Order: sequence, then structure tokens, then C-alpha cells
Amino acid sequence: MEYQDFRRELVSEVSRQSDNDLEVSFQEVRRNNDVVSESIMLGSGYGTLIPTVDMKTLYDNYQKGMPVSNLARILIGQYDDAQRKGSVPSDFFMTYESISNCVFCKLISRERNSRLLEEVPNEKWMDLSVVCYYKLDPSWIPGGTILIRNEHLERWNLSETQLFQDAWKNTAALMKPVFIKMGGFLEEMGESRESASSCPLYVLTNESKCLGAISITLRRVQCGIADALGCDYYLIPSSIHEFLVLPDDGSYQTENLNRMVRTVNETELDPEDILAEHVYHYSRRTSALEIC
Repeated sequence: MEYQDFRRELVSEVSRQSDNDLEVSFQEVRRNNDVVSESIMLGSGYGTLIPTVDMKTLYDNYQKGMPVSNLARILIGQYDDAQRKGSVPSDFFMTYESISNCVFCKLISRERNSRLLEEVPNEKWMDLSVVCYYKLDPSWIPGGTILIRNEHLERWNLSETQLFQDAWKNTAALMKPVFIKMGGFLEEMGESRESASSCPLYVLTNESKCLGAISITLRRVQCGIADALGCDYYLIPSSIHEFLVLPDDGSYQTENLNRMVRTVNETELDPEDILAEHVYHYSRRTSALEIC
């Protein structure tokens, strides 16, 4: 079934299973790295944070064999779950004081987000950009975030300086960095001990393993990694969620590492998750990072 046919059948199935009680709408969402995707939403959303679901994810599941009727049932279940958890005041995002303890920083590609960066407060870090987001209460939408835009600052009468001051403070205090051998990380993900033990890499992320690449911007983290390894190291931008750390034993060529990063970006990563096209290098002598 082609996408447009799938789209129509999904709407029809949601209407049938809900006895035509649920309004179905679609919206285009511009995501990280200028990726535009279509999402589906059930209900009007008045007074409630209604879950929006990426249509690509649903279509991928359909192509893998999940019936449209099952997908419709899942969507309705998410809607019902949101209703049971209660309404969220429609003005909860109107005052900065009510959300200031839950604003954080994340790293994104500056090159791939030139349009977005015109619309959001941002700071430069190396050749990347730091932007701020609000982390939604997990009881509303697990893992949900809201990107903070210039229009929000105007509404709150808030300076960009104050926003970043709070976001950096919260990020340093609450988004605890995690630095772990790739072997341990792979074991946590269910890989075999044999494949894990042979890997020379480390992973730098945060406790939630979500938007953890920001951890490297903290000077204490940069220096702490060098002290732990006892040598210089390369930072490989695995995604917006983590960096891979490779001890520099003098046997690696930057050109080859950069080629590997570009290949992984093109063949393995979701376009939204790409962070950079090259590696970075930390020198213990200068206590500084440089772009390779």
C-alpha cells in the first residue's frame, strides 16, 4: 500500500474504532537538521497535551507487517491514556517562572540548522550551536520536549542571557554526564561480551541517554576524560545523543576518522540525529579541543 492510501485507511480505521468520536488532523513539523515530517494528532488538543505521532514511524511499522487496525488501536489508546492522566492547563507555558527549573541545553548542527537558528535563542560552541528546550513532565508526554523560540522570550519578557544562565545551570546540575567503556554500553544494549570487550571506544552521554552530546561542553568533563584516559583523545560525533571517545595512541589518521563519520551519517543515522561531519581532538598539553 502506498503512503497516501495508508494515510486514508488509517484515518478511516480510527474513525471506525472510535465511532466517529475523534477528530483526526495532520501537521507538518520541522525538526532538527531541517527535517520536515508529517504527524498525526487525535482530538482537538484544547486544554490537553495531545500526543502527536510521526507518520513515518507508523508507515514503517505497517510495512513491517503491523495491520492498520492495530496501529489505529495504538493511537486511540495513547489518546485515552492522555485523557486519563488529566488535562494540562493550556496556559502552562505562558509564564517563565513556572517552567524555569526544567529548561536545558542541547547541541545541534549549526550548518544543518541555519533556518532554525534564526528563530531560536542560540550560542556558538566550536562549529556547533547550543539551543534551549523545556523538558515536559513525563506524566504528560514521556520524553517530550519543547524547543524554546524567540517568540517565547518576547512573551516572557525574558533576556537570552537569563535563559542560558538558567539552562546551563540546570544542565550541569541535573543532566548528569555518563562516561563508560563502549563494552559496558554494548552489554547494556544486549550485545555479546565478546564484541563488547574488543571495542577500544568509550561513550559520553547522560543518564537518560537522550540529548547527551551536550555533556562535552562542560570543561570539567573534557578534563576529566583526559585524566581518566591518561592521554589525548578524539571525539567522534555519534549523534545529538552521545559522543564516542577514542584514546589517541598515535595510530589513527584524522582523514580516515572523518570519512567514517560521514559514512555513518549517510548510511546509519536518522537525519534528525546527525550532529557533525568530522571528529574533534582534545590535547592534554593545551587543555583544549580543536576541530579536525
